[in-house]
Amino acid sequence: MNTSDRSHTEAVERTGVWKLDPATADIRFSARGLWGLLSVSGRFRHASGSMTWNQDGTASVLLEVQAASITTGMAMRDRHLRGAEFLDVQAHPVIIFSGHAIGHGETRLVVTGKLVVRDAAMEVQLDVEFEPDASGLVAATTARIDVSAFGVVPRSGIARPNVDLELRGRAHQTSSMP
Repeated sequence: MNTSDRSHTEAVERTGVWKLDPATADIRFSARGLWGLLSVSGRFRHASGSMTWNQDGTASVLLEVQAASITTGMAMRDRHLRGAEFLDVQAHPVIIFSGHAIGHGETRLVVTGKLVVRDAAMEVQLDVEFEPDASGLVAATTARIDVSAFGVVPRSGIARPNVDLELRGRAHQTSSMP
């Protein structure tokens, strides 16, 4: 089987709707704070998502993260991050990424789309690595986000505007397309 035939066969095998297993969603972040001396890290505990993979190899992606599920292991900091100065979870309970694959390989997707935080959108391109396993696909990516694009402007010196994200999870195929 030549490379073109193999790519077409793999695309057909992946064709369908894939749902993120919420139990495997691991969304972590880290940011430099206190004048760059300390790193603040944490994670979001609740997320859902899906990917629709078409026979032509294109894909659309949706990820929804419950903003209030942010946790750093320090209750006072978590309340601050959930508050109006940062995520403002009362007014904006969900962080959304929606996009589409613009390129792909056997174990890689380039996904471009909109990240929406606090009702502000920013175009993001993600290089997603994935690996099929017995129960689905495991996918992982990293990104650096400038939170000032979402209206988050920490007090001077308290935190830097860049936040590093690591996302990982397993998706299971829920339906296939003819």
